[in-house]
Amino acid sequence: MQRLVNELDLNGYDDKFTLSTINGSLKARSSKFAELQIVSSNVATTIDLPEVYSVDKLPFNSSHVNFYDLQRNPHLPVVVYH
Repeated sequence: MQRLVNELDLNGYDDKFTLSTINGSLKARSSKFAELQIVSSNVATTIDLPEVYSVDKLPFNSSHVNFYDLQRNPHLPVVVYH
């Protein structure tokens, strides 16, 4: 995650929080960013994200992934599962 933060030239500050998912909770150290904006490649759509956190890992269990959906959506397999 830090590599992506560096590539996007984002500036944030360190924060601590607990991240909860269906697979459990994780006490995480992260970077917190304010006012991140995502723009589509054709600049037609903009999404404002007022508060964003970066974390190195998510509590994740691959048994909850619907691999059929991954096959039906060719843009999804670029996500790497550990």
